[in-house]
Amino acid sequence: MFLTKNTTLFLIHATMMGTFMNFQMNRSFLQHVLEFHTEEEYLSYIENELTDHIHKTIKALLTYEE
Repeated sequence: MFLTKNTTLFLIHATMMGTFMNFQMNRSFLQHVLEFHTEEEYLSYIENELTDHIHKTIKALLTYEE
């Protein structure tokens, strides 16, 4: 993996935190839409699906060539 010339590293952190905070701030809405019935389901989704999504997004940002 390599960094492109246009990658702004501090914005990668903002992207990760913004995604996570948006998920947390909209918890009640997302629990309804994604049909989570327990705290464990919600936390499992964060640990697996949301984390995987963030990983893929960051990897795409870091490896994109213009």
